[in-house]
Amino acid sequence: MQIAGPDVITTLIHIDAVDIENNVIQVRLLPTSIQDVLTVRVHQVSGWYNEVYYNVVGGGQYSISMAVNNLASGSYGYATAYWGGAAVARDVQRPFTLVGHFRQSTYNVPSESSCSATQGNAWFVTHPGCNYSGPFSLSVQFLEQVAVNGTGLSNNYGYIQTENAHPPAQRCIDPNHYDGPGPGNGNANVRDYHQVPTVTGTCGTPLGNTTVARHPTNMPAAGFACGTEVFIIGGAHETTGQPYPGTYKTVADAGGGLSGYQLDNFSTTPSCSPLQSNWYNTAVITFP
Repeated sequence: MQIAGPDVITTLIHIDAVDIENNVIQVRLLPTSIQDVLTVRVHQVSGWYNEVYYNVVGGGQYSISMAVNNLASGSYGYATAYWGGAAVARDVQRPFTLVGHFRQSTYNVPSESSCSATQGNAWFVTHPGCNYSGPFSLSVQFLEQVAVNGTGLSNNYGYIQTENAHPPAQRCIDPNHYDGPGPGNGNANVRDYHQVPTVTGTCGTPLGNTTVARHPTNMPAAGFACGTEVFIIGGAHETTGQPYPGTYKTVADAGGGLSGYQLDNFSTTPSCSPLQSNWYNTAVITFP
């Protein structure tokens, strides 16, 4: 409440919503006759806060961005607003933890039928025992994309995976199985593969447009256990600059080529060309 001379002016400030899923804080200010600085903050449970808005405004309704691209990592519980001598606090609709700001990349299961016709040699491995058969003739472009993405759908042999999909102690790699030049500077491991009946991630569950992979040991991404649901929002696409739309994804896979601040988003697109879809500085969030 603000008192000035003989007139009594009641200032009212309301926070109607603190919504991380839509990156917005809804604020109402009364009366419309007042002009004052509106300050909005988002608070971590530890006491730390991020000031997300500071500007002179009149009374009215405002949608204030939570500025997810700039929020510090931590667990958040409420927001505060100050205007016209009044203050208000409101809990977030869903308490959340911002794990960090990550790169979002994309991978898929390429289909050999979408690849160029130039052929190269590949060997298939049967486990256990490292029993080899081959060589078999498959598209070189297809084999390169399987080396990048981990799994591919061949024309004649079903789904195949690179031997790198196995932990190092379980890989069967014959140094004589070289058909260079090829991916990985012609390393033999990109020419040894094994056949699989279906496409699953390292977590043993199916992959789809709502699953992601993380690095198995690089933190903080390695802290996401199989089945963890993450919420991804904000950042900017590498070519369009558009933010990543607020989306829930489930951790279902792991990839050794990822950083600790990267999630690889699975796509059901069977393209044989690299999927150039990268977002940078996206907020990765978990909910209790």
